[in-house]
Amino acid sequence: MIQIKGASKLTVTCGHPGLFRAASRRAPCSAGPSRERIPLKFSLDPRTTACTALLGTLSALSALSLDPFLPALPSLVTELDAPVTVVQLTISAFFVGLACGQALYGPFSDHYGRRPPLIFGVTLFLAATLYCANAGSIEGLITGRFFQALGAASGMVLVRSIVRDLYAGDEAAHKMAAIWLVFGLMPMFGPLVGSGLLALWGWQSIFWFMAAFIAPVFAVMLVALPETASLQPRQATTPSALAREYTHLLRQRHFMVYVTLIFFSQVGVFAFVTHSSFVLVTALGFTVGEFGLVYALIMTGHLAGAALGARLARTIGTDATIRRGVLLSFASGLVLMGLAWSGIDVAPAIVLPMLFLMFGFSLIVPHAMAAAMTPFPELAGTASSLIGLAQLSAGAAISYLLGVLFDGTARPMTGAIALSSLAAVVFYEGFIGRSQPHPARTPPS
Repeated sequence: MIQIKGASKLTVTCGHPGLFRAASRRAPCSAGPSRERIPLKFSLDPRTTACTALLGTLSALSALSLDPFLPALPSLVTELDAPVTVVQLTISAFFVGLACGQALYGPFSDHYGRRPPLIFGVTLFLAATLYCANAGSIEGLITGRFFQALGAASGMVLVRSIVRDLYAGDEAAHKMAAIWLVFGLMPMFGPLVGSGLLALWGWQSIFWFMAAFIAPVFAVMLVALPETASLQPRQATTPSALAREYTHLLRQRHFMVYVTLIFFSQVGVFAFVTHSSFVLVTALGFTVGEFGLVYALIMTGHLAGAALGARLARTIGTDATIRRGVLLSFASGLVLMGLAWSGIDVAPAIVLPMLFLMFGFSLIVPHAMAAAMTPFPELAGTASSLIGLAQLSAGAAISYLLGVLFDGTARPMTGAIALSSLAAVVFYEGFIGRSQPHPARTPPS
């Protein structure tokens, strides 16, 4: 049952009174005038750390698939007898799979609920991960990575939708930042784990680890995470109906300005994530173990930014938090490119600017996601899908482009990071900083 009291306070009763209460400064969560939200019976209280940890882990399926795998990329060139450009396709195919999943899970979850597509996606993830562990060729590994990503996309899309089902406005931004903090543990520790497994048992063991890690999480999800979406019968999920919903969102200025900002911010981060192993290991001569340590150090900026962002959302507001992240990322990107293009090829010249850039990134993305989705409770899944498509189109494009442009130095990677941070700050100041867009709340009929 949902009770909306006044314009700024939202009380949500999930299953039994007093289980969950949230207040939003920007917009109350609304189930809409014609839809009824069924009572929720959480096995996990959504206010607890346990629930945040579960949602954060499910949202990190993509990071679990990517970050432990990164240290293995240079070794695949020799072990599977493939050039760098072909090995890089294991990353590009992964992003294509994530993008395809983004397009499907969100709209289907708006029509049929969050649980069915989430269960399907995690099951597909486990099956594809086991296939990758047994792949004997680069072609087989590329295929497996596509389907692994197709399954992992379910966590990315549906966790955002679940948060929007339960929260709105600055409170949604606060919760998203808390989940982002849990998500950030995977990029921090994933390469360390991957480096260790690679040294001990080879690249296949990385996929066995992924499957073993997520299997118990899947079991907890099955018994502890119920349906959170409103389940009133809607128009059939036909291509024309999906197209209308996507078109409706694409026409909303409020939605598109935040999604575009996410896209520009994500280009720079994916440039580092997908190409850092080639730069640090191949170009700068780091060992695989040293790469894992450096990557983990950089990702502490991700965690620190997420922790601070969760507090800032409740004190200075969502947009002010985003602005601080945009400016910090811009300054860090310029320093990073300046050092690399000056020929300063030492670890601190990459580690320190990237650490601050990741700090700024964590102030931008979770809050921009919450701001984009808040006005559209009826289309939370579809909105989440479009946000994911923006992120992953950035990842797929920059992954392939940097594979082609790699010249044995850090210059292509750092140039891409600096240009994306410049685009983000220009876009923010031009479209968000000067005037606040007015969100539309009416979904397509």
